[in-house]
Amino acid sequence: MSSKLAIDVEIIKKNCLHYTNLHSKSIDVLRKANGRDDYKKIAKILKLHPTKVSGLLKQAEKLGLATKEGKLYKKASGILQYMPKSNTKTVKIKNVSDIISKTGKRKIKFSDSNHSTYFSVNFQDNSEKMAKAYLWLYVTENTLRELIRKVFENEQDWWNKRVNDGIKKDVKDAKDKYPYHGAQRKDELEYTHLGQLKEIIMTKKKLELILAISK
Repeated sequence: MSSKLAIDVEIIKKNCLHYTNLHSKSIDVLRKANGRDDYKKIAKILKLHPTKVSGLLKQAEKLGLATKEGKLYKKASGILQYMPKSNTKTVKIKNVSDIISKTGKRKIKFSDSNHSTYFSVNFQDNSEKMAKAYLWLYVTENTLRELIRKVFENEQDWWNKRVNDGIKKDVKDAKDKYPYHGAQRKDELEYTHLGQLKEIIMTKKKLELILAISK
């Protein structure tokens, strides 16, 4: 295997791992993306909310794990072989005894040579709440990105001229650390998070422009 091919495979695996961590049924959603069934039908089959399935399919496309033709998604050929075998995260703690009670609480014992300590933690599955929160975050961030693009659509090289050095450095580091080869990203804004988007918008000059186009 050539070094370039080995690097590409490693990136694909990282993208797959990132995708599977989005939701407990993310792999099932991608498996059903056959290019024939739309997201509503997939949602019905898997008994998931259509918005959730739509969001997962969009992420699959963004990560280069699926393609979109019209309104239909199709998983990339052979991509499932790079998926982790299980969506379940296992946390191993040395010298710890885990006892799961019927209430969903886990009693954990820490021991040393002198004494033992017990405490209980609620480990109820919050995956549904997390998935909904992620989808709202996804919509919010992308709405802000489109707003910023609209504000600066007529200004050349606005990223270098208008964005502070701290954000530009963070984005450069993110691009180097998480290249996501195969995924199509429009611009540097795709690498920003909510706090950075807010900072870009709330500078005085940009705020005035936003208010102007809102009238």
